[in-house]
Amino acid sequence: MKKSLIAISLAILFSLSLAIASIGAKPNTVTTMQGQITPNPDSEMTLALGYYVDSLNPTSTVTAYDWDVLGLIFDGFTIPNPFNYFDIEADFPWMLAEKPTWTVISEQNISYWTFKFRDNIYFFDGKQLTADDVVFTYDFIKWLGEYSEAWLELARILINATKVDNFTVKVFLNTMGYISARYALILVFPKHIYEQASAWGFPEKAETFPNWTLTQSDVLEYRAKSPTDPILTGYGAFKLVRWYPEGAMCTEVTLFEFERNEKYFMGAIVDGKVVEPWRPLTKEYVDEKGVDALRGPYIKKLKYRVIIETADVATALIKGEIDMAADFGFGRYHSEFTRANLTLAYAPRLGFGHVLINCRTDPFKKAEFRRAIAYAFDKRAVCQTVWAGYAEPLDSPVPKSMGRWSIEHPEVPAEFRKNVSYFDSNKPKALEELAKLNISFWDEDPYLDYQDGTDVTVEMIGTDTKDVRDIVTTLARSLEACGFKVTTRFVDFRTLLSLRATGAFQLMFFGYGLGRLPTILEGFASWGTIGRYAGWKNDEFDTLVKESFYQEPNISRIYEKVWRMQQILVWENPDIPIYLNTIVGAYRSAERFGDDGWVGVFEELTGAPVTNTYTLLKAVKPIGYKVGVPPVIRPITISILTAPDAPLWIAAGIVVDIALIAVAFLIRRKPAG
Repeated sequence: MKKSLIAISLAILFSLSLAIASIGAKPNTVTTMQGQITPNPDSEMTLALGYYVDSLNPTSTVTAYDWDVLGLIFDGFTIPNPFNYFDIEADFPWMLAEKPTWTVISEQNISYWTFKFRDNIYFFDGKQLTADDVVFTYDFIKWLGEYSEAWLELARILINATKVDNFTVKVFLNTMGYISARYALILVFPKHIYEQASAWGFPEKAETFPNWTLTQSDVLEYRAKSPTDPILTGYGAFKLVRWYPEGAMCTEVTLFEFERNEKYFMGAIVDGKVVEPWRPLTKEYVDEKGVDALRGPYIKKLKYRVIIETADVATALIKGEIDMAADFGFGRYHSEFTRANLTLAYAPRLGFGHVLINCRTDPFKKAEFRRAIAYAFDKRAVCQTVWAGYAEPLDSPVPKSMGRWSIEHPEVPAEFRKNVSYFDSNKPKALEELAKLNISFWDEDPYLDYQDGTDVTVEMIGTDTKDVRDIVTTLARSLEACGFKVTTRFVDFRTLLSLRATGAFQLMFFGYGLGRLPTILEGFASWGTIGRYAGWKNDEFDTLVKESFYQEPNISRIYEKVWRMQQILVWENPDIPIYLNTIVGAYRSAERFGDDGWVGVFEELTGAPVTNTYTLLKAVKPIGYKVGVPPVIRPITISILTAPDAPLWIAAGIVVDIALIAVAFLIRRKPAG
């Protein structure tokens, strides 16, 4: 036998002895961790805020930018399972000590929730959050009623809230519908602050809710005056401690600075010490630990910089002035991000861009005219030219990102799918709809005319930002190609909100962010906010909303009604969805930037890749982390040879080795044939 072959054979046999030892020996508990993370409790993160805040008043604000800030200060009752995001039955209790229970009293056509709260939640000023605060919050929302756009859906169905004990509340609702009942899962206002007239800008009054002379408008129109404004006394993961320029009203602030709430009820770091060992957020970890897997935050400071234009956000990311961001327009900067060594993440948007139509006057009140506009729009051109292909055309206000709720999802039964498509500009179909209204090219100019020869003119309004200007311009060109005479106007965001609320528009481009249920559909009902803005009414639609949202307790039976509502909207077009973004998130990862990068970033959440609740809870800069080491904890046992009973098993393996060698020599000496 050749020496090399003998050497190889002996090596294999020795490895067999170790394998036998590894099977039988009980290893010590000492292990090493490859890529183990030591979180830096002093980590600081800077993010971009896409626009100026409006009021920071949680009783009234509906802008996403306000809620980006308020969402750090106030938590909700439950939190979605990040790996089962659209199954509301999989939600974890967060502020609650246990899962809430919902009871239907069918003989009275009502229902009620039982909420049992944790007993370790404290407001920033040290006062404990109790059932009294919860009951007060519902009473306050009921008093605000339909004056508050933020809470009117709940106010309409809220009967009352009663205290069971110091941490248990029952909330009674005038609904048996499961979807509408979930409007009751809210946040909590600090009673000892919000009940005081002085908190709402009336320091001369010593009045207390509800025995005060303040009106709903007095409360709803209040704007936070400083980072320490009493209305910003929350209980969430972060406290707002400073803003710049100092002394400015919140509407003028360009930088918000937060600090970790060291007394947070789900905290992972207390007094600068890690009390909950850091682990990456994986499905296995969540399955093992449940809600405790989401404990945090690990970062000490968080800053929001107001950066309005997408190009400026991209530049700030590349320069390292912000740590991460997710933006609808990031697809255009894919190459620049790659060259800057940033890590990219992708997820569909949970929302859509759309054109709202004022249906109050002719010809906009006619469905044929609105359909003509929808046929004329070139939605695919917006996706390609404005979003660089990182978007999809959309016809339903329930986007495909919401799964089977959307009639554009392939799993929806054929009879409920949309029977018309407006993805591409279709001039013949647009002219066919207009002909039903006697609108055509009645004179020699290139514009469509009413029968009296007057040109058909429309005005489209949007915010004065580059992305919106590009979108509106692209849509206007497609209208002009079909013969419409189009003017465009661009205003600041607050003016846009005012024009929408007062109905002073014809066509308005806007964007909606959505939740995990198709509750936006109620907004199109005659009593809903969108219905009021658009001035649109459809009796069948209203009936379907009442039946599906307010009468049906079983979600599985709600689907068909929700699909039918979408079919009506796609045909009637009081609002024309344009596109669904494929959002690109980008961030500076530890794998590429070492201990100046981030681990724990949750990358693929629908609607919010990278910058989401889970990231803000788990993201952290690692101490002494080297570029190129995978930021994943993988236990590797190295204690086999030092296990107490390892010698016995290794000896057994050697005996087996000797026996195998002897057999090999006997086989070699046996004559061939």
